[in-house]
Amino acid sequence: MIQSKSKNKIFYTQDYIVIDNLYSIDFLKKIEPFLMSLEFELFKPPYLTDSHMYRLINNRILYKIRLLLLNKDFDDLLYEVFQKNVSTESIRLTKYTANNQDHLSFHSDYDDIRIAGFSIDLTFNNNCDSKFEIKNCKTNQIILSNKAGHAGRVTFFRIDKHLSHRVTPTFNKDRLAMTGWIK
Repeated sequence: MIQSKSKNKIFYTQDYIVIDNLYSIDFLKKIEPFLMSLEFELFKPPYLTDSHMYRLINNRILYKIRLLLLNKDFDDLLYEVFQKNVSTESIRLTKYTANNQDHLSFHSDYDDIRIAGFSIDLTFNNNCDSKFEIKNCKTNQIILSNKAGHAGRVTFFRIDKHLSHRVTPTFNKDRLAMTGWIK
């Protein structure tokens, strides 16, 4: 396990940090049938017209999922990474379907309030070919490319005007992720 100060330093040095072992395999296997049974609605972001995905709209169910995943262990991890109390906002559960080659185009969530974003991979099939990517816009280099299928993987990424992120199209298996911002 990485030491707390190391997590903070890694995050601010490379603009992201990936944690693979926050949730137990047993816990993830218990919630998988519930997550796979949910119904999602088509969502096209108004400012990213070429993007295509599905979102869980039912706020009662989303609240229950939030309680399951954004638990004390998640809060402790937030403190380890950011070295201060922070809060999460705009939590979403998004499904990218293979049938529609769903994806989210490169974009930045930069504003004056958000310090980071996060993505929790809830894809239970490691044959999914979709990736979560972060790009340094100054160098035009992809600095992170995480393939979906590692259920429970938590990625924190810095929100900055020089960084953008996307979800590449999925062709062979559906992708599921919980996302949100940290302020």
